[in-house]
Amino acid sequence: MKKLIAILILLATVKVYSQQVPLYSQYMFGKYPYNPAVAGSDDRFIATLGYRNQWMGFEGAPVTGLFTFQGPLSGGSNTGAMIYHDKTGSMERLGAMPGYTYRVFLDSDLSLSFGIQAGIIQYVVNGDELTTKEPNDPVVPTVKSKAMFGDASFGMYLKGEQFYFGLAIPQLLNGSVSLTSDFQSVHDGLLQRHLFAMGGFEIESSENFSIEPSVLLKATQAAPIQLDINCRFIFHNMWWLGATYRSRAAVSVLAGLEVSETVFLGYAYDISTNEISKVSNGCHEIFLGVKFKEKQRSNRYY
Repeated sequence: MKKLIAILILLATVKVYSQQVPLYSQYMFGKYPYNPAVAGSDDRFIATLGYRNQWMGFEGAPVTGLFTFQGPLSGGSNTGAMIYHDKTGSMERLGAMPGYTYRVFLDSDLSLSFGIQAGIIQYVVNGDELTTKEPNDPVVPTVKSKAMFGDASFGMYLKGEQFYFGLAIPQLLNGSVSLTSDFQSVHDGLLQRHLFAMGGFEIESSENFSIEPSVLLKATQAAPIQLDINCRFIFHNMWWLGATYRSRAAVSVLAGLEVSETVFLGYAYDISTNEISKVSNGCHEIFLGVKFKEKQRSNRYY
């Protein structure tokens, strides 16, 4: 637990991407956690289940579980929901975020969507697991403490036949949480709004091979801008290999497979490139997805 001292200090100031907003390397085919406007953009319901074990070998390192379900309704309406659990050392976060998206077709293969999520986030600090240099430190909770507050996110998403671009603002309400022993009554740890921008396109080299470069930008007042630059190589529309560079943080290798017409599986391994690399053995992330029957539009435009 002593290794967590640095992490807890960072959590107290609430200035780390991975602690404020859960981190995923395979955003390119699991975009909904980063942008609620993605819901329904594939004209079918899609369910994903994700698990990420970050900084292997580092005691108390972040572990994240995620479930999403999103798809089209009718008349341009789409729906989605996200449930996640994020644990770092003695701190846990559980979020449930249902959402609604409205999609407008600008052309037969070009759509613009606007989406919003609103839900509840619960923070838990297991104070009895913490070790402090000074006994009875009033800044650190000494018992299991909980705090619950509402949160929301908003996004827009433009999708063409072979490209996409999106913008989103998570933590829209600036929810706050305290790390003091009086956890439930003091709320001084303000969560910062973020800006996420994502974009990508597909280049078809042949019938059996395509390349998909993509970018994810994460910005907030609480930290420097972070950029994920990714490229996937897709073979026979069935399996893929790829790599990601995350500025000041890590490089990742990706692999995935369309197990069937409805089920896909993705894996990522991150290698830290910052100070964490001295004590970490990397990060494992796995995603399982289920694609339901494609919904046919009654006309070319909603």
